[in-house]
Amino acid sequence: MLKEVEFNKEYEKGNSKLCFNFKGKKLSKGVNYKKVSELLDTCFGRLDNYDNMVKNVTWIRTILKDYDETLLEVLNIEGIPTEDYKNLFVGYENKNLETFGLDKTVNNNGDNEIFYVYYTEKDNKLKKSSLNDNRVQKNLERKAIKLLNDLKVAQGKTLDDDGKMLYEIYKLFYKENPDFSSKDINVKVQVMLSILSSYNVTLNAAYGFRKYSVSEFPYSLYLDVMLKNLNPFGLVETVDNPVILSEEVKNTVKAVGEVVRECICDKDKEVDTLIRISSIFYASKYKLSPLVNAEAISNYVNCSSKEVEDILKKVRKIGH
Repeated sequence: MLKEVEFNKEYEKGNSKLCFNFKGKKLSKGVNYKKVSELLDTCFGRLDNYDNMVKNVTWIRTILKDYDETLLEVLNIEGIPTEDYKNLFVGYENKNLETFGLDKTVNNNGDNEIFYVYYTEKDNKLKKSSLNDNRVQKNLERKAIKLLNDLKVAQGKTLDDDGKMLYEIYKLFYKENPDFSSKDINVKVQVMLSILSSYNVTLNAAYGFRKYSVSEFPYSLYLDVMLKNLNPFGLVETVDNPVILSEEVKNTVKAVGEVVRECICDKDKEVDTLIRISSIFYASKYKLSPLVNAEAISNYVNCSSKEVEDILKKVRKIGH
């Protein structure tokens, strides 16, 4: 019988602090405690703050999906009160919300007062303090009740169809499994899908690419948000109920991916090379005339004419 394990974590960003305690049993022997712990640190280390408790619980449960949860306690401390609360505590036993505690400093007629909300499953109702200003109190009560109800149903996420499709395309394109917690995953996915869009290979969602002044390559804001939400999945090795790509899509992805991989001579410079390939491709397809020469493209993307010629020569191998 597999033993129960425990994760105790504490993260701090600016005035926001997150502490949690998780207990659960491995669902299989192959689960690597150290890698899971590192994934928690990576994902929560990237967040700007921890004031979204529903997201905190969802990410914890997504990352720890290979453990049968018996206890989860999460505390969010806000040094500077947010609009909704100052401090918030939630406690789950066997995946059921048992305890919910919230307080907020409220400025009422120049006086600082604390609004407390407390809930236990046994009482099955909110216990709250009273304020002189009923309007303020009722507004905070409504927010507290909504937050409580959202936390009752907060669960770990699974890959949706677009996530599963991205997994299949990425494997064929790069000949490796996607690690959604990798620092380079955004560049690799953005470059891959921006190039593939020219060959009518896209996810189900509607998105487009632009070369923003702050970005070095064609960029989709939609994909940026999607990939941030995929962070807690980490390295995905298998997928339940996978999406089946058509043979035509598979062949296109393989062909384009092979050409792109041929251009990467130095693995240490993979990201820089991908950015350059994407920019050259974007310039030749969308920004400049198809008849324009390599020198004009090189000036546009700030690289040598020879590099442009080499990449375009390989790109022309791909059949439409």
